[in-house]
Amino acid sequence: MSSLDREQRSHPALSALPAIHRLLSMPEMREAAETIPSVVLTEAARSVLAVERTRILQCRGEPSIPDKTAICMSALRQARRRMERSLIGAVNATGIVLHTGLGRARLAIDAVDAMIDVARGHSTLEVDRETGRRGSRRDHVSGLLRELTGAEDAVVVNNCAAAVLLAVTVLAAG
Repeated sequence: MSSLDREQRSHPALSALPAIHRLLSMPEMREAAETIPSVVLTEAARSVLAVERTRILQCRGEPSIPDKTAICMSALRQARRRMERSLIGAVNATGIVLHTGLGRARLAIDAVDAMIDVARGHSTLEVDRETGRRGSRRDHVSGLLRELTGAEDAVVVNNCAAAVLLAVTVLAAG
């Protein structure tokens, strides 16, 4: 350990920062733990304390030390931000009907309702309902697509790269 590291670790202002377990035992954190996983709260507390340590070590002169409550509140804000959904509804005002950045085509309400109904529990994704044995997830749509298009077979993929790979593979095979 270099002398600079020792000097930084022994900086008197660092000892004024609360330990993570002390932050996590504060009433605000214990209350938040009812809805936010402890791993998220712990990571947020570590992150806030790391920022404070860096700020203290880079400060010229006497650094101000935030009180334990301010650090706790900062960690809680960060934890809540981490728990927010990353996908939210948006209005497509771009003029591009199937905008890839906005989730492409909207789903019909009936389709959304059917997905919600199935997503609430287990489903027959890879079970043949007739035999009760293992089936294929492709069976749910391939028949409908064959009927709709008149193709001899059909498969659904979730992106253009997969579709191109399948098309090139079929063409290369003759």
